[in-house]
Amino acid sequence: MRHTQAVRKNNYAIPPMTRPKPFCPCCASNTRVCTLGGGSYPKYRYRCGQCKNEWQCVPPHRVTKPAVKSKPTVYGTVYRCSICLQPKRGHSCTGFAEIAARSESLRVEPPLVAGHGDDGSPKRT
Repeated sequence: MRHTQAVRKNNYAIPPMTRPKPFCPCCASNTRVCTLGGGSYPKYRYRCGQCKNEWQCVPPHRVTKPAVKSKPTVYGTVYRCSICLQPKRGHSCTGFAEIAARSESLRVEPPLVAGHGDDGSPKRT
């Protein structure tokens, strides 16, 4: 039976091995490579059925991809104020004055109510 067919055991289909096999270092083929078992940790032993070569290597499913190089760490990162965007260290925020001026311009007077207050002016709610 070929390794590409599902094996039936107790009426359950066992799928074929889906992990990739390594390429043979001699003939550069992986079609007839079989696993012999564990080798020196973390490697496995393999044998090529074509050229009868035996070798050890880390299985392809365990080989980690090379880490992506990140940008170098920039020293001296400046924390900025979320209101005025000036550097936080030792600053006095100018953004509060701008926010206060904007809120004053948006301020709405409450509506007048019929009737008079104690001083004779119209009542506010």
